[in-house]
Amino acid sequence: MFEQRLKQSRLDVALTQQALAERLFVSRQTVSSWETGRNLPNLETLARLAAELDVTTDYLLGRPTETRASTPFGSVVPVLAILVCMRLSIATSGTTLLLEDAVIIGLAGVWLAQRHHVASRPVTLTTLSLGASMLAFSWGNIFEMEWPLQFAYSLAGALLTSEMSCEWYQHQLTRRLIPMKSKALWFTNGALTLVFISLAAFILTRHTDATGFVETPKMRAIELAILAGLALIIAVVELIGHWFIKRLQKTV
Repeated sequence: MFEQRLKQSRLDVALTQQALAERLFVSRQTVSSWETGRNLPNLETLARLAAELDVTTDYLLGRPTETRASTPFGSVVPVLAILVCMRLSIATSGTTLLLEDAVIIGLAGVWLAQRHHVASRPVTLTTLSLGASMLAFSWGNIFEMEWPLQFAYSLAGALLTSEMSCEWYQHQLTRRLIPMKSKALWFTNGALTLVFISLAAFILTRHTDATGFVETPKMRAIELAILAGLALIIAVVELIGHWFIKRLQKTV
């Protein structure tokens, strides 16, 4: 059972035996011996193996009560719900409606792929592309969207791009560069950064504000300063929280 689940999990994340061996700092022959059932990894290697393949150790060991580890965030369903609500509630041009339909169909396809455990790398890249495309559509206002729809696409694109970049970094670079200590921190800060960039893009490109006043260079500068101040406050609060948590951990 172990060898079957190990091989299937490796194929799910599109890893060769050689690539997996390099991440675990063992030889390719060692990985091959695990998949053929000739040997078993020790406990430490088993834990690292499960982390690399994004599964639980119970799953690899074939325990019937355990299933494959779930995705830590899963923003596809909330994003899909947001876009469907926007599609049904905001009247816009025919071209924009076709764009909305294409994005919704693409996200629905991603959700179905996740449900049927399709290999994670193509799903990750597809979702990342959709998120980046939504950000590009909203920042450039290519299809002249209404501002609620433009902001919704910015928020949706920020969530998808942040989550998928987190997944990509975890699987591709975490062993080669700096290990990721907190997926939630990466995800939250990534989404916030992209949302702030979206807001800055709105301020720089819009001709009138929400009250109907025409934007001037002075007003844009004030609004950008307020936005930068808000971002600074969030960063300071995070740093204080991080310091406080570290102090608590040292005293425990």
